[in-house]
Amino acid sequence: MDEFRQQTKAEWAEKVVKDLKLGSQSELDYHVEPGLKISPIYMSDEVTQYPPIRWGREGWKITEDFTITDFDSALYCNQAILSSLEGGSEVIEIIFKDQVHYDIETMLENVHLDLIKIRFITQSDELVQQLVASLEKEAPAAYNHVNCEVVGHTVKLLSISAYLSYSEQLIEVRNGILHLFSEGKINGWKELVIAIPVGDALLIEIAKLRALKLVIYELAARLDKPLTEFPTIKCVISQNVNMDDLETVIGSTNSAFAAVMGGCDELQIAHEFSSVIKLADADRRRVIRNINWLLKAESYMDKYSDVLHGSYWVERCTRLLYERSQEQ
Repeated sequence: MDEFRQQTKAEWAEKVVKDLKLGSQSELDYHVEPGLKISPIYMSDEVTQYPPIRWGREGWKITEDFTITDFDSALYCNQAILSSLEGGSEVIEIIFKDQVHYDIETMLENVHLDLIKIRFITQSDELVQQLVASLEKEAPAAYNHVNCEVVGHTVKLLSISAYLSYSEQLIEVRNGILHLFSEGKINGWKELVIAIPVGDALLIEIAKLRALKLVIYELAARLDKPLTEFPTIKCVISQNVNMDDLETVIGSTNSAFAAVMGGCDELQIAHEFSSVIKLADADRRRVIRNINWLLKAESYMDKYSDVLHGSYWVERCTRLLYERSQEQ
């Protein structure tokens, strides 16, 4: 192979400009966010190589949420949850908006916590205590199971806003983790669930999730909190899926692909009526789950980890986002 000379970056740039009939290479620069742009061409000496940074888990968990109100009976909730599990959901989130006056045992009937995880979420400390009391009284076996999580009690949920820029989301994660450990609200990484939004800018979102892992590794060393166990990274696709609008289905699939490629542990895709339990909503929920199964069973994306490791563009973007998260 000695006869093939190593091309310089300047030669590559000249070739690109000539073939695409551009005025300059800068016309191809991608503006990630204010103050950050990425060139389309990088060479090996311009990137920092990392070992593959997915944490070695086999695939991701399909997450589905149900918001419970006083109008929903425990039996009705149980039917909706079992329908979701039959469709392949692996993590069920139950969100209580009102006072927790429910028959928890009936709600969890035939839900096998040895196979799936269930996460209870409430909006206040008072509701957390009420929920814990209900679980201890009505479903002690479930409450004491490792796969039963109560946000605010057994785990903390760090939710990141979709309205922040990429680097601002990483800064929010960094500050949130520092606060939780410094205030003694968590003692180990396993007690933390990070819910981070994922949009449709495929490669940027992948780089952001990779940078998120670097932030966590950095904080683990800084706080002397070894990553013997890991926080849960839950990616939330915020674009609502409308079955009558193919564009939203394709957009959500693209975002889901980014989340998976970025190494998420759980994937939750929003849809039009995610805030209400309705059995008539089953078709929409089925489409959501099928996006996951398309990536799992047909694309085998759960068999690989950090597949863009070594991509100079993604590696460079990962590094730049990580460095920007350190600036504040």
